[in-house]
Amino acid sequence: MNNWQSPALNKISPSEPRLTFRKWEAAKALGVSERTLHDLLKSGQIKSLKLNRAVLIPVAELEAFISRNVSNGGDA
Repeated sequence: MNNWQSPALNKISPSEPRLTFRKWEAAKALGVSERTLHDLLKSGQIKSLKLNRAVLIPVAELEAFISRNVSNGGDA
């Protein structure tokens, strides 16, 4: 398992850790468009949960996605 962690990825402020992001926040954190995030969710590459009408993406899912897709150098 990769030990990649982004301390800034799951913080609102230094004293408030986040467990989940809304879709637009997750897209911004990954540096992709909301449409790209939608496609990743639909394909199952990133998992989400629904709480009432809110779709939430766990920070752990984003970190796992990054870890699975990190290139070991060279061209991506």
